[in-house]
Amino acid sequence: MQAYKIKAPITGLSKRSSSSKAILYIFFDWGVVFFSFYVLSIDFILLPISILLIGSRQRAISNLTHEGSHFLISSNKDTNDKITDFLLAYPMLETVSSYRNSHIKHHQYLGNIQKDPDSIKHKEAGFNNSDLKKNSSIKVFLRLIFNLSNIKNSFLGSFLSLN
Repeated sequence: MQAYKIKAPITGLSKRSSSSKAILYIFFDWGVVFFSFYVLSIDFILLPISILLIGSRQRAISNLTHEGSHFLISSNKDTNDKITDFLLAYPMLETVSSYRNSHIKHHQYLGNIQKDPDSIKHKEAGFNNSDLKKNSSIKVFLRLIFNLSNIKNSFLGSFLSLN
């Protein structure tokens, strides 16, 4: 059981960031998603580019949900959670409170295979650190994509475990 310490600060929004900066990020990400759908309506041959753009913005939206879980979207906690839920978490089938509950445990037990929720999910998917060393990235990626637990979570999000 090895626990990991974060050595460098995480960049992005900070306590000194303004709500307007966060709102700008949110509108940019959603703007790219809507623009990608618009591009598809013009020419379907642009589907691969649209998929990449939409996928990257979904990841960015999930990253902003993470920022919201640390109360970095707005200095007012209630406003922070409402903005995070309605503009970021709900569209990704998540809630900021369920994400925060899991994420707090992740920070508390980082790298602990028995207690870190992320490590537990990796273990349930049949992964451990040695998998990354002995298997190709493509093989690991394909195992993650076709893992039943990941598929269920991708389509159902955390709505099954609302708290």
